[in-house]
Amino acid sequence: MFKCARPITRRTVLRLLITSGATLTTVPSESLIAEPLSQTNTSGSSSDVTRDAQRKFNADTTPRPFAGNTVICPVSHHSELLEELAHIYREWQQRTFARKIAFLPPSSYHMTVFSGANDQDRKPGLWPAGIPLDAPMVECNRIVEQRLMNARFPLALPLRFRIDDDPANQVENGSGIRLMPINDMEDRKIRELRDRLSEVMQIRAPDHDTYRFHISLGYWVKSFTPGEKAEYASTLSSTLAKLIRSVHSIEFQTPVYCTFENMLAFKIEISLPS
Repeated sequence: MFKCARPITRRTVLRLLITSGATLTTVPSESLIAEPLSQTNTSGSSSDVTRDAQRKFNADTTPRPFAGNTVICPVSHHSELLEELAHIYREWQQRTFARKIAFLPPSSYHMTVFSGANDQDRKPGLWPAGIPLDAPMVECNRIVEQRLMNARFPLALPLRFRIDDDPANQVENGSGIRLMPINDMEDRKIRELRDRLSEVMQIRAPDHDTYRFHISLGYWVKSFTPGEKAEYASTLSSTLAKLIRSVHSIEFQTPVYCTFENMLAFKIEISLPS
């Protein structure tokens, strides 16, 4: 069972992250979230494993190279939300389905505001206009960062969300928690910010207007048995109920532009200018 909400300290969070197996790397200005793990070259394929998961993780749960950039709101390391998510991380790893999930470390948890570009989706719409499709990823990252630094963004902070309480709306063939803006005004705020990011970064994905916000906890890397699917559905339902009782609303502060080499580490480059 989840414990009732209680005052949280950085020491408490660090203890949870360490005992859960996650690594929190401290660098100046906390500019690196999470520690990359070793990589292998094997990959899995099954009906439950999405193409997105296959591109990012091997069947043995180790990360594959997947470089790119993104704009995110990190889950604060001082928040009640991270404490609760760290409990989920530890609890889910005791389940029979755990060996088929590539879990993300709690120190890397975030909500994606805008997906940005990645090394494997080099086509119009997903790759920033005005940058050659064969440009090195590091050059793309640099140009996108410059575009962001030269722009201004509508940032009426905080950005307020709540947990989507419907299990049917949760991430399919993957492990994550869906989030919803807390009201219509917050929905307009985040959508206007995404529109401005699309304009400045010169990226417009097909799901731009229908994008659903979430916090990823892991990726399915092997097919689940019927029993494992039933256990996962039951676990997710109880997890949502506990989270909603403990975390009534979520407030994100200034979004940050990050670069990454895989899904386990996001290097903060700049905060969005307002």
